[in-house]
Amino acid sequence: MPRKYKRSVTAPSRAAWSEEQLREAIEKVSTNKISAREAHRRYGVLGKDNEKRLVAHIQRLSAAGFAPDRQTVRTLAYKFAEKLHIQHTFSAEKEMAGFAWMQSFLERHPELSVRQAEGLSLSRPRGMNRDDVRQFFNLLNQVVTEYNLLEKPSHIFNMDETGVQLINKPGKVITTKGTKDVHVLTSKESGENVSVFACCSADGRFIPPVLIFKGVNKRAEFSDGLPAGSKVYMNKKSSFINSDLFLLWLKEHFIPNKPNGKCLLVLDGHTAHSTDIDMLQVADDNDIIILCLPSHCTQALQPLDRSFFRPFKTYFNQEAQLWMKNHSNRNLTRYQAGDVIGKAWIRAACIANAINGFKACGIYPLDPNAIPDHFFSIADAVDFGRISECTESDNEEPLAPPSPRHTSVTPNFMPIEESQPSVSGTNKNSAPSETKEFTPTKLLHEVSPIPVAPIPLFKRRKQGASVLTSPLNIENLKVRIINKTTKKCRNTETLTCESRGSLKKQVGKRSKVKKAREKWSSSDEEPLSKQGRNDDNSDCECVECFELYSKTTKTVGWLQCLECKEWLHETCTMYGEKCNRCSRTAMMKMKRTATIS
Repeated sequence: MPRKYKRSVTAPSRAAWSEEQLREAIEKVSTNKISAREAHRRYGVLGKDNEKRLVAHIQRLSAAGFAPDRQTVRTLAYKFAEKLHIQHTFSAEKEMAGFAWMQSFLERHPELSVRQAEGLSLSRPRGMNRDDVRQFFNLLNQVVTEYNLLEKPSHIFNMDETGVQLINKPGKVITTKGTKDVHVLTSKESGENVSVFACCSADGRFIPPVLIFKGVNKRAEFSDGLPAGSKVYMNKKSSFINSDLFLLWLKEHFIPNKPNGKCLLVLDGHTAHSTDIDMLQVADDNDIIILCLPSHCTQALQPLDRSFFRPFKTYFNQEAQLWMKNHSNRNLTRYQAGDVIGKAWIRAACIANAINGFKACGIYPLDPNAIPDHFFSIADAVDFGRISECTESDNEEPLAPPSPRHTSVTPNFMPIEESQPSVSGTNKNSAPSETKEFTPTKLLHEVSPIPVAPIPLFKRRKQGASVLTSPLNIENLKVRIINKTTKKCRNTETLTCESRGSLKKQVGKRSKVKKAREKWSSSDEEPLSKQGRNDDNSDCECVECFELYSKTTKTVGWLQCLECKEWLHETCTMYGEKCNRCSRTAMMKMKRTATIS
């Protein structure tokens, strides 16, 4: 039978049944009074509404971050039909619908399509929430209004870096149909990584790129073919950015190319961008306002990620493939990187890409509603452990209880529960047992429940949007570094010669040295007047943010950890009356104990 069927003009109209007729047909087929073909002849097509429910369920899975593949949908269709006790021609051995049904199902529902999925770490949807994005736009509005940058797109910049591999990556090709192995020659197994600095303004102007190579010796050939004004930096440890290279880029590259007056530089919260006091001081002295994006939100709020890096890497792969065809007997090395990257940069660094990137992110023109809803779909659909219940099933009437012949359908799922007699049958006053009502949507959720996004055991503190060059942030960063250095020196001085010698012996034996901690009891607790917080000789500091109690700027209370007796802010811990370190250690011990048992 052909898969595609053209309906005759003289054929009767479809979907001419009522809801009562459909329920009657389901009841008669489930009780084996009539066959599915006879029900189709009497009442029309059986299963149209159920397919709509299946489509809605697939969309819910996709919104929660667990989009099913073809095989999963075929298996789901089989189990759903079995739960509804509908006669079908699906394979009982494989327990899934056929491939032809899958193709017809997609044709009947054009709102579904087969797409190539991209991996998304769990921290991304958790960080990409509406509250953090709203706070970012409020801070952005405050900054551009305070410094009069609302009508100055040439003074708003975005900076980011990306990595490219010096190798030609084969894409889709055309070859003989039925060929099993299709090969495209590459210069080597894996290419050298090169980091590319990119920076553009909201009016479409790109600052020339900067490349970072791993190594010490810099050669003039590395910059051959790059646009005018480009630079090459060397990093001894790796080809990635660090604080020194970012400060060098800021002094030698960004400041000479920026316009006069206050400029806003939007970037992510990488440690190389946000933890160097000298860099922040240089930026503040040169009228540069550095605005840090919230963590795990760059896929939606970073203009370069939205409109530049993807076309740049596409053009780079094309140029690398073209270079390999013209030089089939040579390898693509760092000596040819400037030429290949320069050609790809010229093609991608156009005015339209820069302007569209800022517009898509809502940075310029300022538009907090510019972020599409699909960026928040996972955070909205799954509240990390609490899934909103389906409202469709509440409007459906329950199905008729199946006959005993169909109580056991598949070994993988429990049969539909029926009303059972009460255990205390002799008690006449006892209330009769309630019959559990099932609707098609509830059965579908029973067959394929929407997975819950797992919550990580250890939570890292999320960085929100902030102005890094503000005097308060620079002063807090200085105090934090000084306290951290002081604490490190204090711990070093406590090590005597004997302890150092014993430590060397233990390190030679590869044994771990752990600091013994006394167990806490309620009888050992000291009054607040005798503790370190109120001691004039030793000013205590927060073990999490390293802020001294005498110089604290926070309006929150302090608490003492029940384990290590150290002091910290109430907002610096996520575990109540214990610090993060002690709580995590206790959780790891419980986890090991549970694993052993």
